[in-house]
Amino acid sequence: MKLFIPTSSLNFNNIMSCESVSPSAFYSQRNFGYKTFEKVDLNCFENSLLLFEVFPEFQIPKSELVNYPMVIEIDIDSEYNGLKKIENGIWQIDRTVYLNPFNSNIYFFSSEQKRTTLSRSESSAETKLVNLYRNNIKVWQSEKKKFKIDSISDFRSLNYQEVENDNQKNKIKGFAYAYLIAANKSVTKETVQLKHLVKQIENLSSAIVNGVTENGTQQQRDDLKQLLCRINAYQYIKVKSYLKSKLPDQYQEVWDTLYNQFGLRKQEEIDFQNFFNTLISKSRYESSLLELKNRCNGLIPTQNVLRFNFNWDEVAIANNRLTRFDDPILEKKETRQWYQNLVNDIFVLTDITESSFSSQRSRLADEITKKMKSYIGEDEWKNHSANKYLNNLRRNIAGQEAFNINWNTGLISAIASFLLKGEDFEKLNDFLISSEIEDGRLAFGFYGCICGFANLSRVFTSDFFSSNIDCLTSTYKAIYKQLHNIDLLGDLPKEEKVKSSEQFLQKNILNQSVKVEEQEKDTLTEGTIRENHNCPICGKEMVLRKHSKGDFYGCSDYKNGCKGKRDLDFNELDDKFRIVKQSPKTGCNYTELILKYLKQNSPCKIADLNTHLSSTTTWSYNVKNAKAFIKENLANKVEFVKINRAEGIQLKKEDMFK
Repeated sequence: MKLFIPTSSLNFNNIMSCESVSPSAFYSQRNFGYKTFEKVDLNCFENSLLLFEVFPEFQIPKSELVNYPMVIEIDIDSEYNGLKKIENGIWQIDRTVYLNPFNSNIYFFSSEQKRTTLSRSESSAETKLVNLYRNNIKVWQSEKKKFKIDSISDFRSLNYQEVENDNQKNKIKGFAYAYLIAANKSVTKETVQLKHLVKQIENLSSAIVNGVTENGTQQQRDDLKQLLCRINAYQYIKVKSYLKSKLPDQYQEVWDTLYNQFGLRKQEEIDFQNFFNTLISKSRYESSLLELKNRCNGLIPTQNVLRFNFNWDEVAIANNRLTRFDDPILEKKETRQWYQNLVNDIFVLTDITESSFSSQRSRLADEITKKMKSYIGEDEWKNHSANKYLNNLRRNIAGQEAFNINWNTGLISAIASFLLKGEDFEKLNDFLISSEIEDGRLAFGFYGCICGFANLSRVFTSDFFSSNIDCLTSTYKAIYKQLHNIDLLGDLPKEEKVKSSEQFLQKNILNQSVKVEEQEKDTLTEGTIRENHNCPICGKEMVLRKHSKGDFYGCSDYKNGCKGKRDLDFNELDDKFRIVKQSPKTGCNYTELILKYLKQNSPCKIADLNTHLSSTTTWSYNVKNAKAFIKENLANKVEFVKINRAEGIQLKKEDMFK
């Protein structure tokens, strides 16, 4: 059964991060994703959603926000739990509706509204599903029907049981995708050692060129030469990988004999020591390092390249639990059971999230240690290696002693890696490389649970959602079946694949000659002239242009030196794309919006404030420029703070209660 959910384009980023739509009150209660959800006239309730059998007609009241009507189309069973028919053509539900790219669509009322919403979504790190849903984001071109909902009442209370179900489903879904992605990024021991070596070279050469003398100490220069010399040996990775594929049990013995006894040598493709002089030159350092990395990537055998062929049959989830874990990465069945139990007993149930992880690290370490002790047993625990390592880790996190471990201890290494660096996937990945752990799936499984699917970033998931279409289709279906107990039919389109959401935007949104419907009188194409919105400098026509910061209007006389710019709301921009003068017709009062946001969210990270403003207005500042804007315009009302080492902001005490 096809049903339509009317909503707002302000909710687009939220939907594209968590792949679901919920009653408004869910967002403030659950521990992931955005905390607010924009209501519309046809979906104005707190505790329930309204769904319509016919595409509904409705409008968004004019405001200072960039806000458009948007409709979600779903294919849902009439017996779906909680779904009830209220009156002719209208249904009501008190829980989350989950989307999928096989039978869900997102509709806008015009191409310009679609284009603008997609362009703004690029500023959100979590809108990872735009590429996956690229064929499902459309413009509605058929008839609409007006509905009246005056006689319909909201449910009296919020379905808290379903809120908690959402929390757990988000965590186990995060586990599934993070584990899968990390498993397919696993490499050989030689490859991770090479990556570690490159990281050491990057850190050391950076320290040299950015030091006081810009030449480094003699010891630093000698160490850099030694590291570059060591890279030359890795030019044999492909040879060793070939031997291992043909002689898995004897390859090391054969290699040692060929290399040491018979003096086998291949002509070196490049002498990495030649990079020394450019790596210690401040003007050439960055380009030299990039070339070094590219050369080293060329040494990695093709079988170590991301391939997404992990056998998901070895892992299974159901009812928000990890129900099967037979991955041979952990050799002992007992250890595999411990990992499964930790995921179910702690990581799916905990209220600790990515944002609270740093402050709750010690508490999580304590809970893991207690559970491991209960799994192993009181008597065996006394002399067990897990006792030694986990208690050493707890004291290290508390700042009491150094942590020493053999990083090949499987489950314990995964626990330690995650607890030490699990607040950020890039930090965790770098730590795994520096510890020469070639397969990070166990640690990233923990990370996926704590982060939750909604907060997994576009960068982290991009390789998976742009992978081979057949693998993507089968893997997505398998995980969706386990999450929702629903079999998806059909396949994702096998058209020309766009490899990233950025390329998708360039192809479908930022293209200056993109076509819009002929029936639209107010088109947005190259050379568009808008009445009363010509160049703010010379007065000539404005032309739609594309930029990494998003669409903007540039002066048509740009070739002759005029640099006049306006954003899509016709606010005047400077050379750094900062608003210097607001359009009298559509301009936003950013100071008021910032204060309004802070009254509900003070203190907050400036990055979170940027995400909110950029998803609702034409705001396009980075953290540094946002801080400068706030300092200039709101210095008497706000103050800057640090939140988990990030730049933050809060209302001054005298303004918090106004």
